[in-house]
Amino acid sequence: MKKKKAITVLGTVWNFATPIKITDKLFESIFISFYEPWIREDGVDVKKIVKFNEEVKGNLLIKPFKILMRNIKLYKIIKSYKSDIVISHHDDANIPIIPLLLLHKYILKSNIRFYGFMRAGMSEYDTNNTYYNIVFFFIKYFYNYFDKIITVSYGNKKLIEKRFSLKNVGVIYNAVDVQNYLKLSEEPIEDKYREIFKDSFVFINIGRLTEQKGQWFLIRAFKKVVETHSNAKLIILGEGELRKELEDLIRKLNLENKVFLVGVHKNPFKFLKNSQCLVFTSLWESFGNVLVEALTLNLPIISTDCETGPREILTSEIDIKEKINYPYFGRYGILIKPFPRKYIFKDLEEKILIEQEKQLAELMIKIIENKELRKNYSHGLERARDFDIDKIIKKWEEVIK
Repeated sequence: MKKKKAITVLGTVWNFATPIKITDKLFESIFISFYEPWIREDGVDVKKIVKFNEEVKGNLLIKPFKILMRNIKLYKIIKSYKSDIVISHHDDANIPIIPLLLLHKYILKSNIRFYGFMRAGMSEYDTNNTYYNIVFFFIKYFYNYFDKIITVSYGNKKLIEKRFSLKNVGVIYNAVDVQNYLKLSEEPIEDKYREIFKDSFVFINIGRLTEQKGQWFLIRAFKKVVETHSNAKLIILGEGELRKELEDLIRKLNLENKVFLVGVHKNPFKFLKNSQCLVFTSLWESFGNVLVEALTLNLPIISTDCETGPREILTSEIDIKEKINYPYFGRYGILIKPFPRKYIFKDLEEKILIEQEKQLAELMIKIIENKELRKNYSHGLERARDFDIDKIIKKWEEVIK
């Protein structure tokens, strides 16, 4: 059967590779990027992406005009390509194409179907600023015009439906390329990082250095771990606006030789492969890609039970709204009580460890000391396969049909 033609519009997608691979398999595809594309995996041809990322920079007064011109350009591409489907990824791609969506549905009355992918966690919309107020308005009053809004977890779906009164929300989990991740994990670590792993028990955290990812609490808790086990180390992959604050905290706690901020790496899987436990400390998420990546490498996981994401991935045996006692030793990971945002930026002199930090430290110590516990949480690959790209493609096929 002849493939349908699809145009995929990519906003601030964390990693372009997976949506490109999925769309390429399903459709005859063109890709439009509103931002400089970042491909974290090999095997994706960046040349096939049409870049619009230069067109909306500049003075705020002329930005709406530039967005309009970008829409005109996109309209011409849709028309000349004779698209059957338009898929947009994330709010900063969904919102700009709303005029095109309304034009095709209610003026041109075309048969083009529009699908919006909504990845953001709901806590991101709690920020009281002009940008998020605008985003909130468009989601609430225009997203129901999409043929379908896709989000990445059932927890996120419930929150979206409740908060924005949307009736067209479906769930498709983020996809992973299991075989590729296993292959990438076999690459050797660079010489300058090998000393970190030598004769050490290494915990790993991967995520932007922001309030959302909770590394502040992790570093505070890790101080207690080091006091009990001097061979423990913590490596954090990522960059962000809190780097200086986190470096200052590491220095205040005398952890310079124990905690390492190593920046962004195209291949994090070789670091996961050589670590002994992933510690996931997000205050909020929509899904939690890193959890699936760690499961792929059979890594034991300690994770916050933030509002959406981790529970669906690690403890599918319980309902997403079920009350549990912490720590909860789930089938594929250990859940801890989420951290409160109000304690960020407090060092141990200003505020002693709170309950959640003590619990995290105790679990990290337990992971070091209890070999049997580590063994119990070293079969994550079987769960990771549920998110493999071939299975997720079938979910997309069901939605498109």
